[in-house]
Amino acid sequence: GGSKVSIFRVDIKFRTPCVLQDDLYFDTLVSAAYAKKILQSDYYKGKQAGDIDLVRNTLSQYIDTEYSVFKCSKLLFKSDNEATTFYTKRFHFEDANKIKMKAKNIDTGRGYAKNYHKHMQYKVAYEGYFYVSGDLPKIQALLTAYITHIGKKASQGYGEVAGYDFCTVEKFPWILQGELVRNIPAKEFDNLPYTAEELSKIKRQCGYKAVVPPYWRSETVFCFY
Repeated sequence: GGSKVSIFRVDIKFRTPCVLQDDLYFDTLVSAAYAKKILQSDYYKGKQAGDIDLVRNTLSQYIDTEYSVFKCSKLLFKSDNEATTFYTKRFHFEDANKIKMKAKNIDTGRGYAKNYHKHMQYKVAYEGYFYVSGDLPKIQALLTAYITHIGKKASQGYGEVAGYDFCTVEKFPWILQGELVRNIPAKEFDNLPYTAEELSKIKRQCGYKAVVPPYWRSETVFCFY
């Protein structure tokens, strides 16, 4: 049957706090769900990245591609008030429940010490959302069947999904709150559907990043993110 492409937002409510250390892209969830469906086993046990073309072909049945990436955002939180950020060497997950949503940074140091801890930054939230362009019915069926937990420490019960809500939107936002919603190859940046002036105002970093899940794969492209 012909696939039905739409642009939509996926809102997620969590029963237990969702804990993130790095950006989590929606295509990663679809990839994990698809693997669970096919393999009927835990996708994350196998630490092999999978052939890029195979992953692209598989995921393109669900998600559109534009600017050489899957047209989907990272997991976004409604506001900074929704996500407590920790800078800490050892994150004690039992603390997450106590903290609930206090809008403040918890620093374990200043200056040098803070930089040292920077890579151990965690966000904790009870609600989040993604933007996606793709086949809504297929994605909805896949997610609701196979993705019960999202984020770090899922095996300890964190990031348990209480419910998904899908609603269509007019257009896909490549930029939200002055930032890119996902990494894109640097060479594609000027092609984004914004004026040169709008593009010049975007806060962005650059570096070599994977553009196809899983994002820890060794094949990388020079990206803005």
